[in-house]
Amino acid sequence: MFFCSSWEKIFFSSLFILALIAWSAPRAEAASLSLGPTTSNVRVGQTITLTVRVNSSDKTLNAVSGSLSFPANLLEIVSLGKNNSILTYWVEEPAFNNLSGTWRFEGLVPNPGWSGTNGQVINVVLRGKAAGR
Repeated sequence: MFFCSSWEKIFFSSLFILALIAWSAPRAEAASLSLGPTTSNVRVGQTITLTVRVNSSDKTLNAVSGSLSFPANLLEIVSLGKNNSILTYWVEEPAFNNLSGTWRFEGLVPNPGWSGTNGQVINVVLRGKAAGR
């Protein structure tokens, strides 16, 4: 015979309930993000514009977020642009840090959401600082 103390009964009952909730909870399905152009040669002082796009043709999406990094010794961000974005509300304004070589964005599309291909999320303008790869 197996005996459990009262705290063990509470623990195992709670564990079972949490497992049941996790199993029955709706699943988030991800759309795909892409960054383009995928390759480019940028000379020192020259700028290039990269665009983050989203594809979600099977399901609607309501939120997009991303955090990217770049070689801070070779490139610097001049600006982030959200014009023509499918996102209408920004949870946090797009931001970048040229010292650490990072940028991030997070925004929302109100219900009923957005679905389609090549949805423009954000643009980033980078400038070449030094020769490198």
